[in-house]
Amino acid sequence: GHGAKTFPKFLPSPLIVLPGWGVSINPPGSKFSFANAAFMQMTFGGDVEDDDPLRYSVQRQVLQRYTYASPTVAYEVNDELSIGLSVGFNHMGMYQKMTIINPNLLVGAGELIQDALCGPPDDRRGFALSFLVNPCGGNIGPFDPAADTIIDLEDKLSTHWTVGLLWQPTDWLAVGVNYQSESDVKMNGTMSMEFTSDFYEFFRQYRRSLFGALTADTFNLPHGLAREQAQISMDLTFPQKFDIGVSLRVSPRWKINIDAHWVDWDVFNEFVIKSDRDLEILAVGMLLRFDILRPNQLIIPQGFKSTWSIGVGAEYTVNDRLKLRFGVEHRPDSMDSRYVFANAGLADTILFGAGAEYKWDTESTMEFYLSYFQSSRAIPANSSLNANTDSLLNLVTNPYAGLDIEASMKVAMWGIKYTKQW
Repeated sequence: GHGAKTFPKFLPSPLIVLPGWGVSINPPGSKFSFANAAFMQMTFGGDVEDDDPLRYSVQRQVLQRYTYASPTVAYEVNDELSIGLSVGFNHMGMYQKMTIINPNLLVGAGELIQDALCGPPDDRRGFALSFLVNPCGGNIGPFDPAADTIIDLEDKLSTHWTVGLLWQPTDWLAVGVNYQSESDVKMNGTMSMEFTSDFYEFFRQYRRSLFGALTADTFNLPHGLAREQAQISMDLTFPQKFDIGVSLRVSPRWKINIDAHWVDWDVFNEFVIKSDRDLEILAVGMLLRFDILRPNQLIIPQGFKSTWSIGVGAEYTVNDRLKLRFGVEHRPDSMDSRYVFANAGLADTILFGAGAEYKWDTESTMEFYLSYFQSSRAIPANSSLNANTDSLLNLVTNPYAGLDIEASMKVAMWGIKYTKQW
């Protein structure tokens, strides 16, 4: 409702487990090393209650990209320089569930006409001239749920390649450079929409009237289906990235690390979902938003922007077994404020981290880390085309028309890494 504040419960469990593994082999006397690893490149999830206002933007969401194999070969050119090449094999999936509303001024005017001719929503009555035009079949309003929509997409195999080098000219200086290519992702899946009885009965009864029979097809109005489902696809480019880091041993016990990371988020300019068949709900919306809708296609503007992030860390060697680490990293905002969604709590922020390395013996090492960040974003009314613009062209992609929105998030991460040499 107006003025509501949403505090989403992201993921039913407060603990998200992201496992990873890796193995590296260096044959005795060889300058070659061979490796493989599996790890999560990107993950996000959200889950809110059925009565939470955020459900009109996203009630349940999962987005992940997992590298399940990354065979790697590295070569030691000399005592100072090593180079490596890796090929990654990835799975990418997306799941989204939302409740559709249509906060459009024209829909609001239609509801006023309904109330005048048919009575209030909880006591609809027949209209004397319903054989000519019948607006009384069901309650249609700008804030009335129209359908529950589920989008389920995945790409089981996409590839990327990574090249890196490590230069250590002295025992106090090391420089590392890493580049990961972009990746073409082709996701396929399904989209299903379960319409409310008010929604489909309105159009069924409207089409049975004389005026409806003559005009409904002209304006691509729905036939009153209770459900629509289609096979869909979405092609996107997963961004390339570049990393460079410098490690300086300023004293026998202290080491300073400085890192810079660039990610080409610009490739997430828009997401295009294509259907294998025409969908009535898209066809009727096309009358208002021909720029983003076709009967078999939905364009979701994203407007991401590429970012550089800088991190600084320090390592202190306590003794031969124990090392302590801590650092900070600036994470700039990659989203364009004109296209942010209502749950876009991740904005410009600072990541704080601490960790330790403990050497159990000459062959076994345990590493621990803990990191934390918090972020918030204000979305003033009429500022985002994907959240709260108040316009005659509003559709379901803009569910909070004219409302101020505040989104925030707090994330704590911890991890354990065990390394065994043999």
